[in-house]
Amino acid sequence: MGTRGPRAKKLAPAEATKKYPSPPAHMTDRAKQLWCDIVSDFPQDHFQPKHFALLEVYVESAARHEQATAQLTEEGLTIKNERTGVVKKNPLLNIIADEAQKMTSLCTKLSLNISPQGSANAITPAYKRRPAGLLFGGSEKTESKVGQRQN
Repeated sequence: MGTRGPRAKKLAPAEATKKYPSPPAHMTDRAKQLWCDIVSDFPQDHFQPKHFALLEVYVESAARHEQATAQLTEEGLTIKNERTGVVKKNPLLNIIADEAQKMTSLCTKLSLNISPQGSANAITPAYKRRPAGLLFGGSEKTESKVGQRQN
């Protein structure tokens, strides 16, 4: 039989037309680099537009955390007041702790998981994580407490 009507055009697959979200222009170079590193580690549809503001805060916090850590390495854990001679805790420690707390909270909200393997900045997407336990190839130690009564 013959064909009826004009031949339909082939449409490009939806994944081929999707692009990774680009970082906002006002961010620092390091924050932009972190944005690109994190976004490229996940499937293209992992981050929705509703996540962009949280991701922006996360990468800016990570960049500030790195900067404060580098400065703390140079200055040391304590500083001495020139006028009074009193030694006190370096205020950079508070900045580092605040940024780390913010990053931890945002990791959960963005479904990011810091990988225990590889570098400290490695991110493991939630879909790549493996459950633990005997059923999933884990050790007996993880399963030993399940089903046992405490005496």
